[in-house]
Amino acid sequence: MEEGLLKGDFLDKRPGYAGSKPVTLDKDLKKEAEKGGVKISDSWDEIAGWMGAEPGTLRATIEEYNAFCDRGHDALFEKDRRYLRELRTPPFYAIKCYLCYLTTIGGIKINHHMQVLNDRGQTIPGLYAGGDTTGDWESDTYCIDLSGHAAGFAVNSGRIAGENAAENVLGD
Repeated sequence: MEEGLLKGDFLDKRPGYAGSKPVTLDKDLKKEAEKGGVKISDSWDEIAGWMGAEPGTLRATIEEYNAFCDRGHDALFEKDRRYLRELRTPPFYAIKCYLCYLTTIGGIKINHHMQVLNDRGQTIPGLYAGGDTTGDWESDTYCIDLSGHAAGFAVNSGRIAGENAAENVLGD
């Protein structure tokens, strides 16, 4: 969703949303809290303890961020002002996250033979690439829910690149 979870009624018409959030969000967060993956609290100090952070450091960070919200300018990360949402009204939430994706997709442009393309879209003779370092195969419809599809592409594109590289070297 390009706009993020913003306040307003543009999401009211989306199935599964009520106002600016998914209708099951509160229930889902409470369920995850029961399993230990989410901490819900009215206290930043309690959140810090759960996270293993220094309470004073977390409070200072939250105060700095809230000051950015008050000024309408994030001086640290240059976050777009329309996404600045103050963190003053409890409950507060912390979510355990784990590394899931260790990659970026894109960079080296290729064609369907896995030949690397230069900045004019022409093939670079004898140069092939595959896997998630390549670009233009995901378009604007990247599906985060389709687990493993980048790995599948890596295996298949490596095979295609290898076959085409061998054909290039050995001939038909």
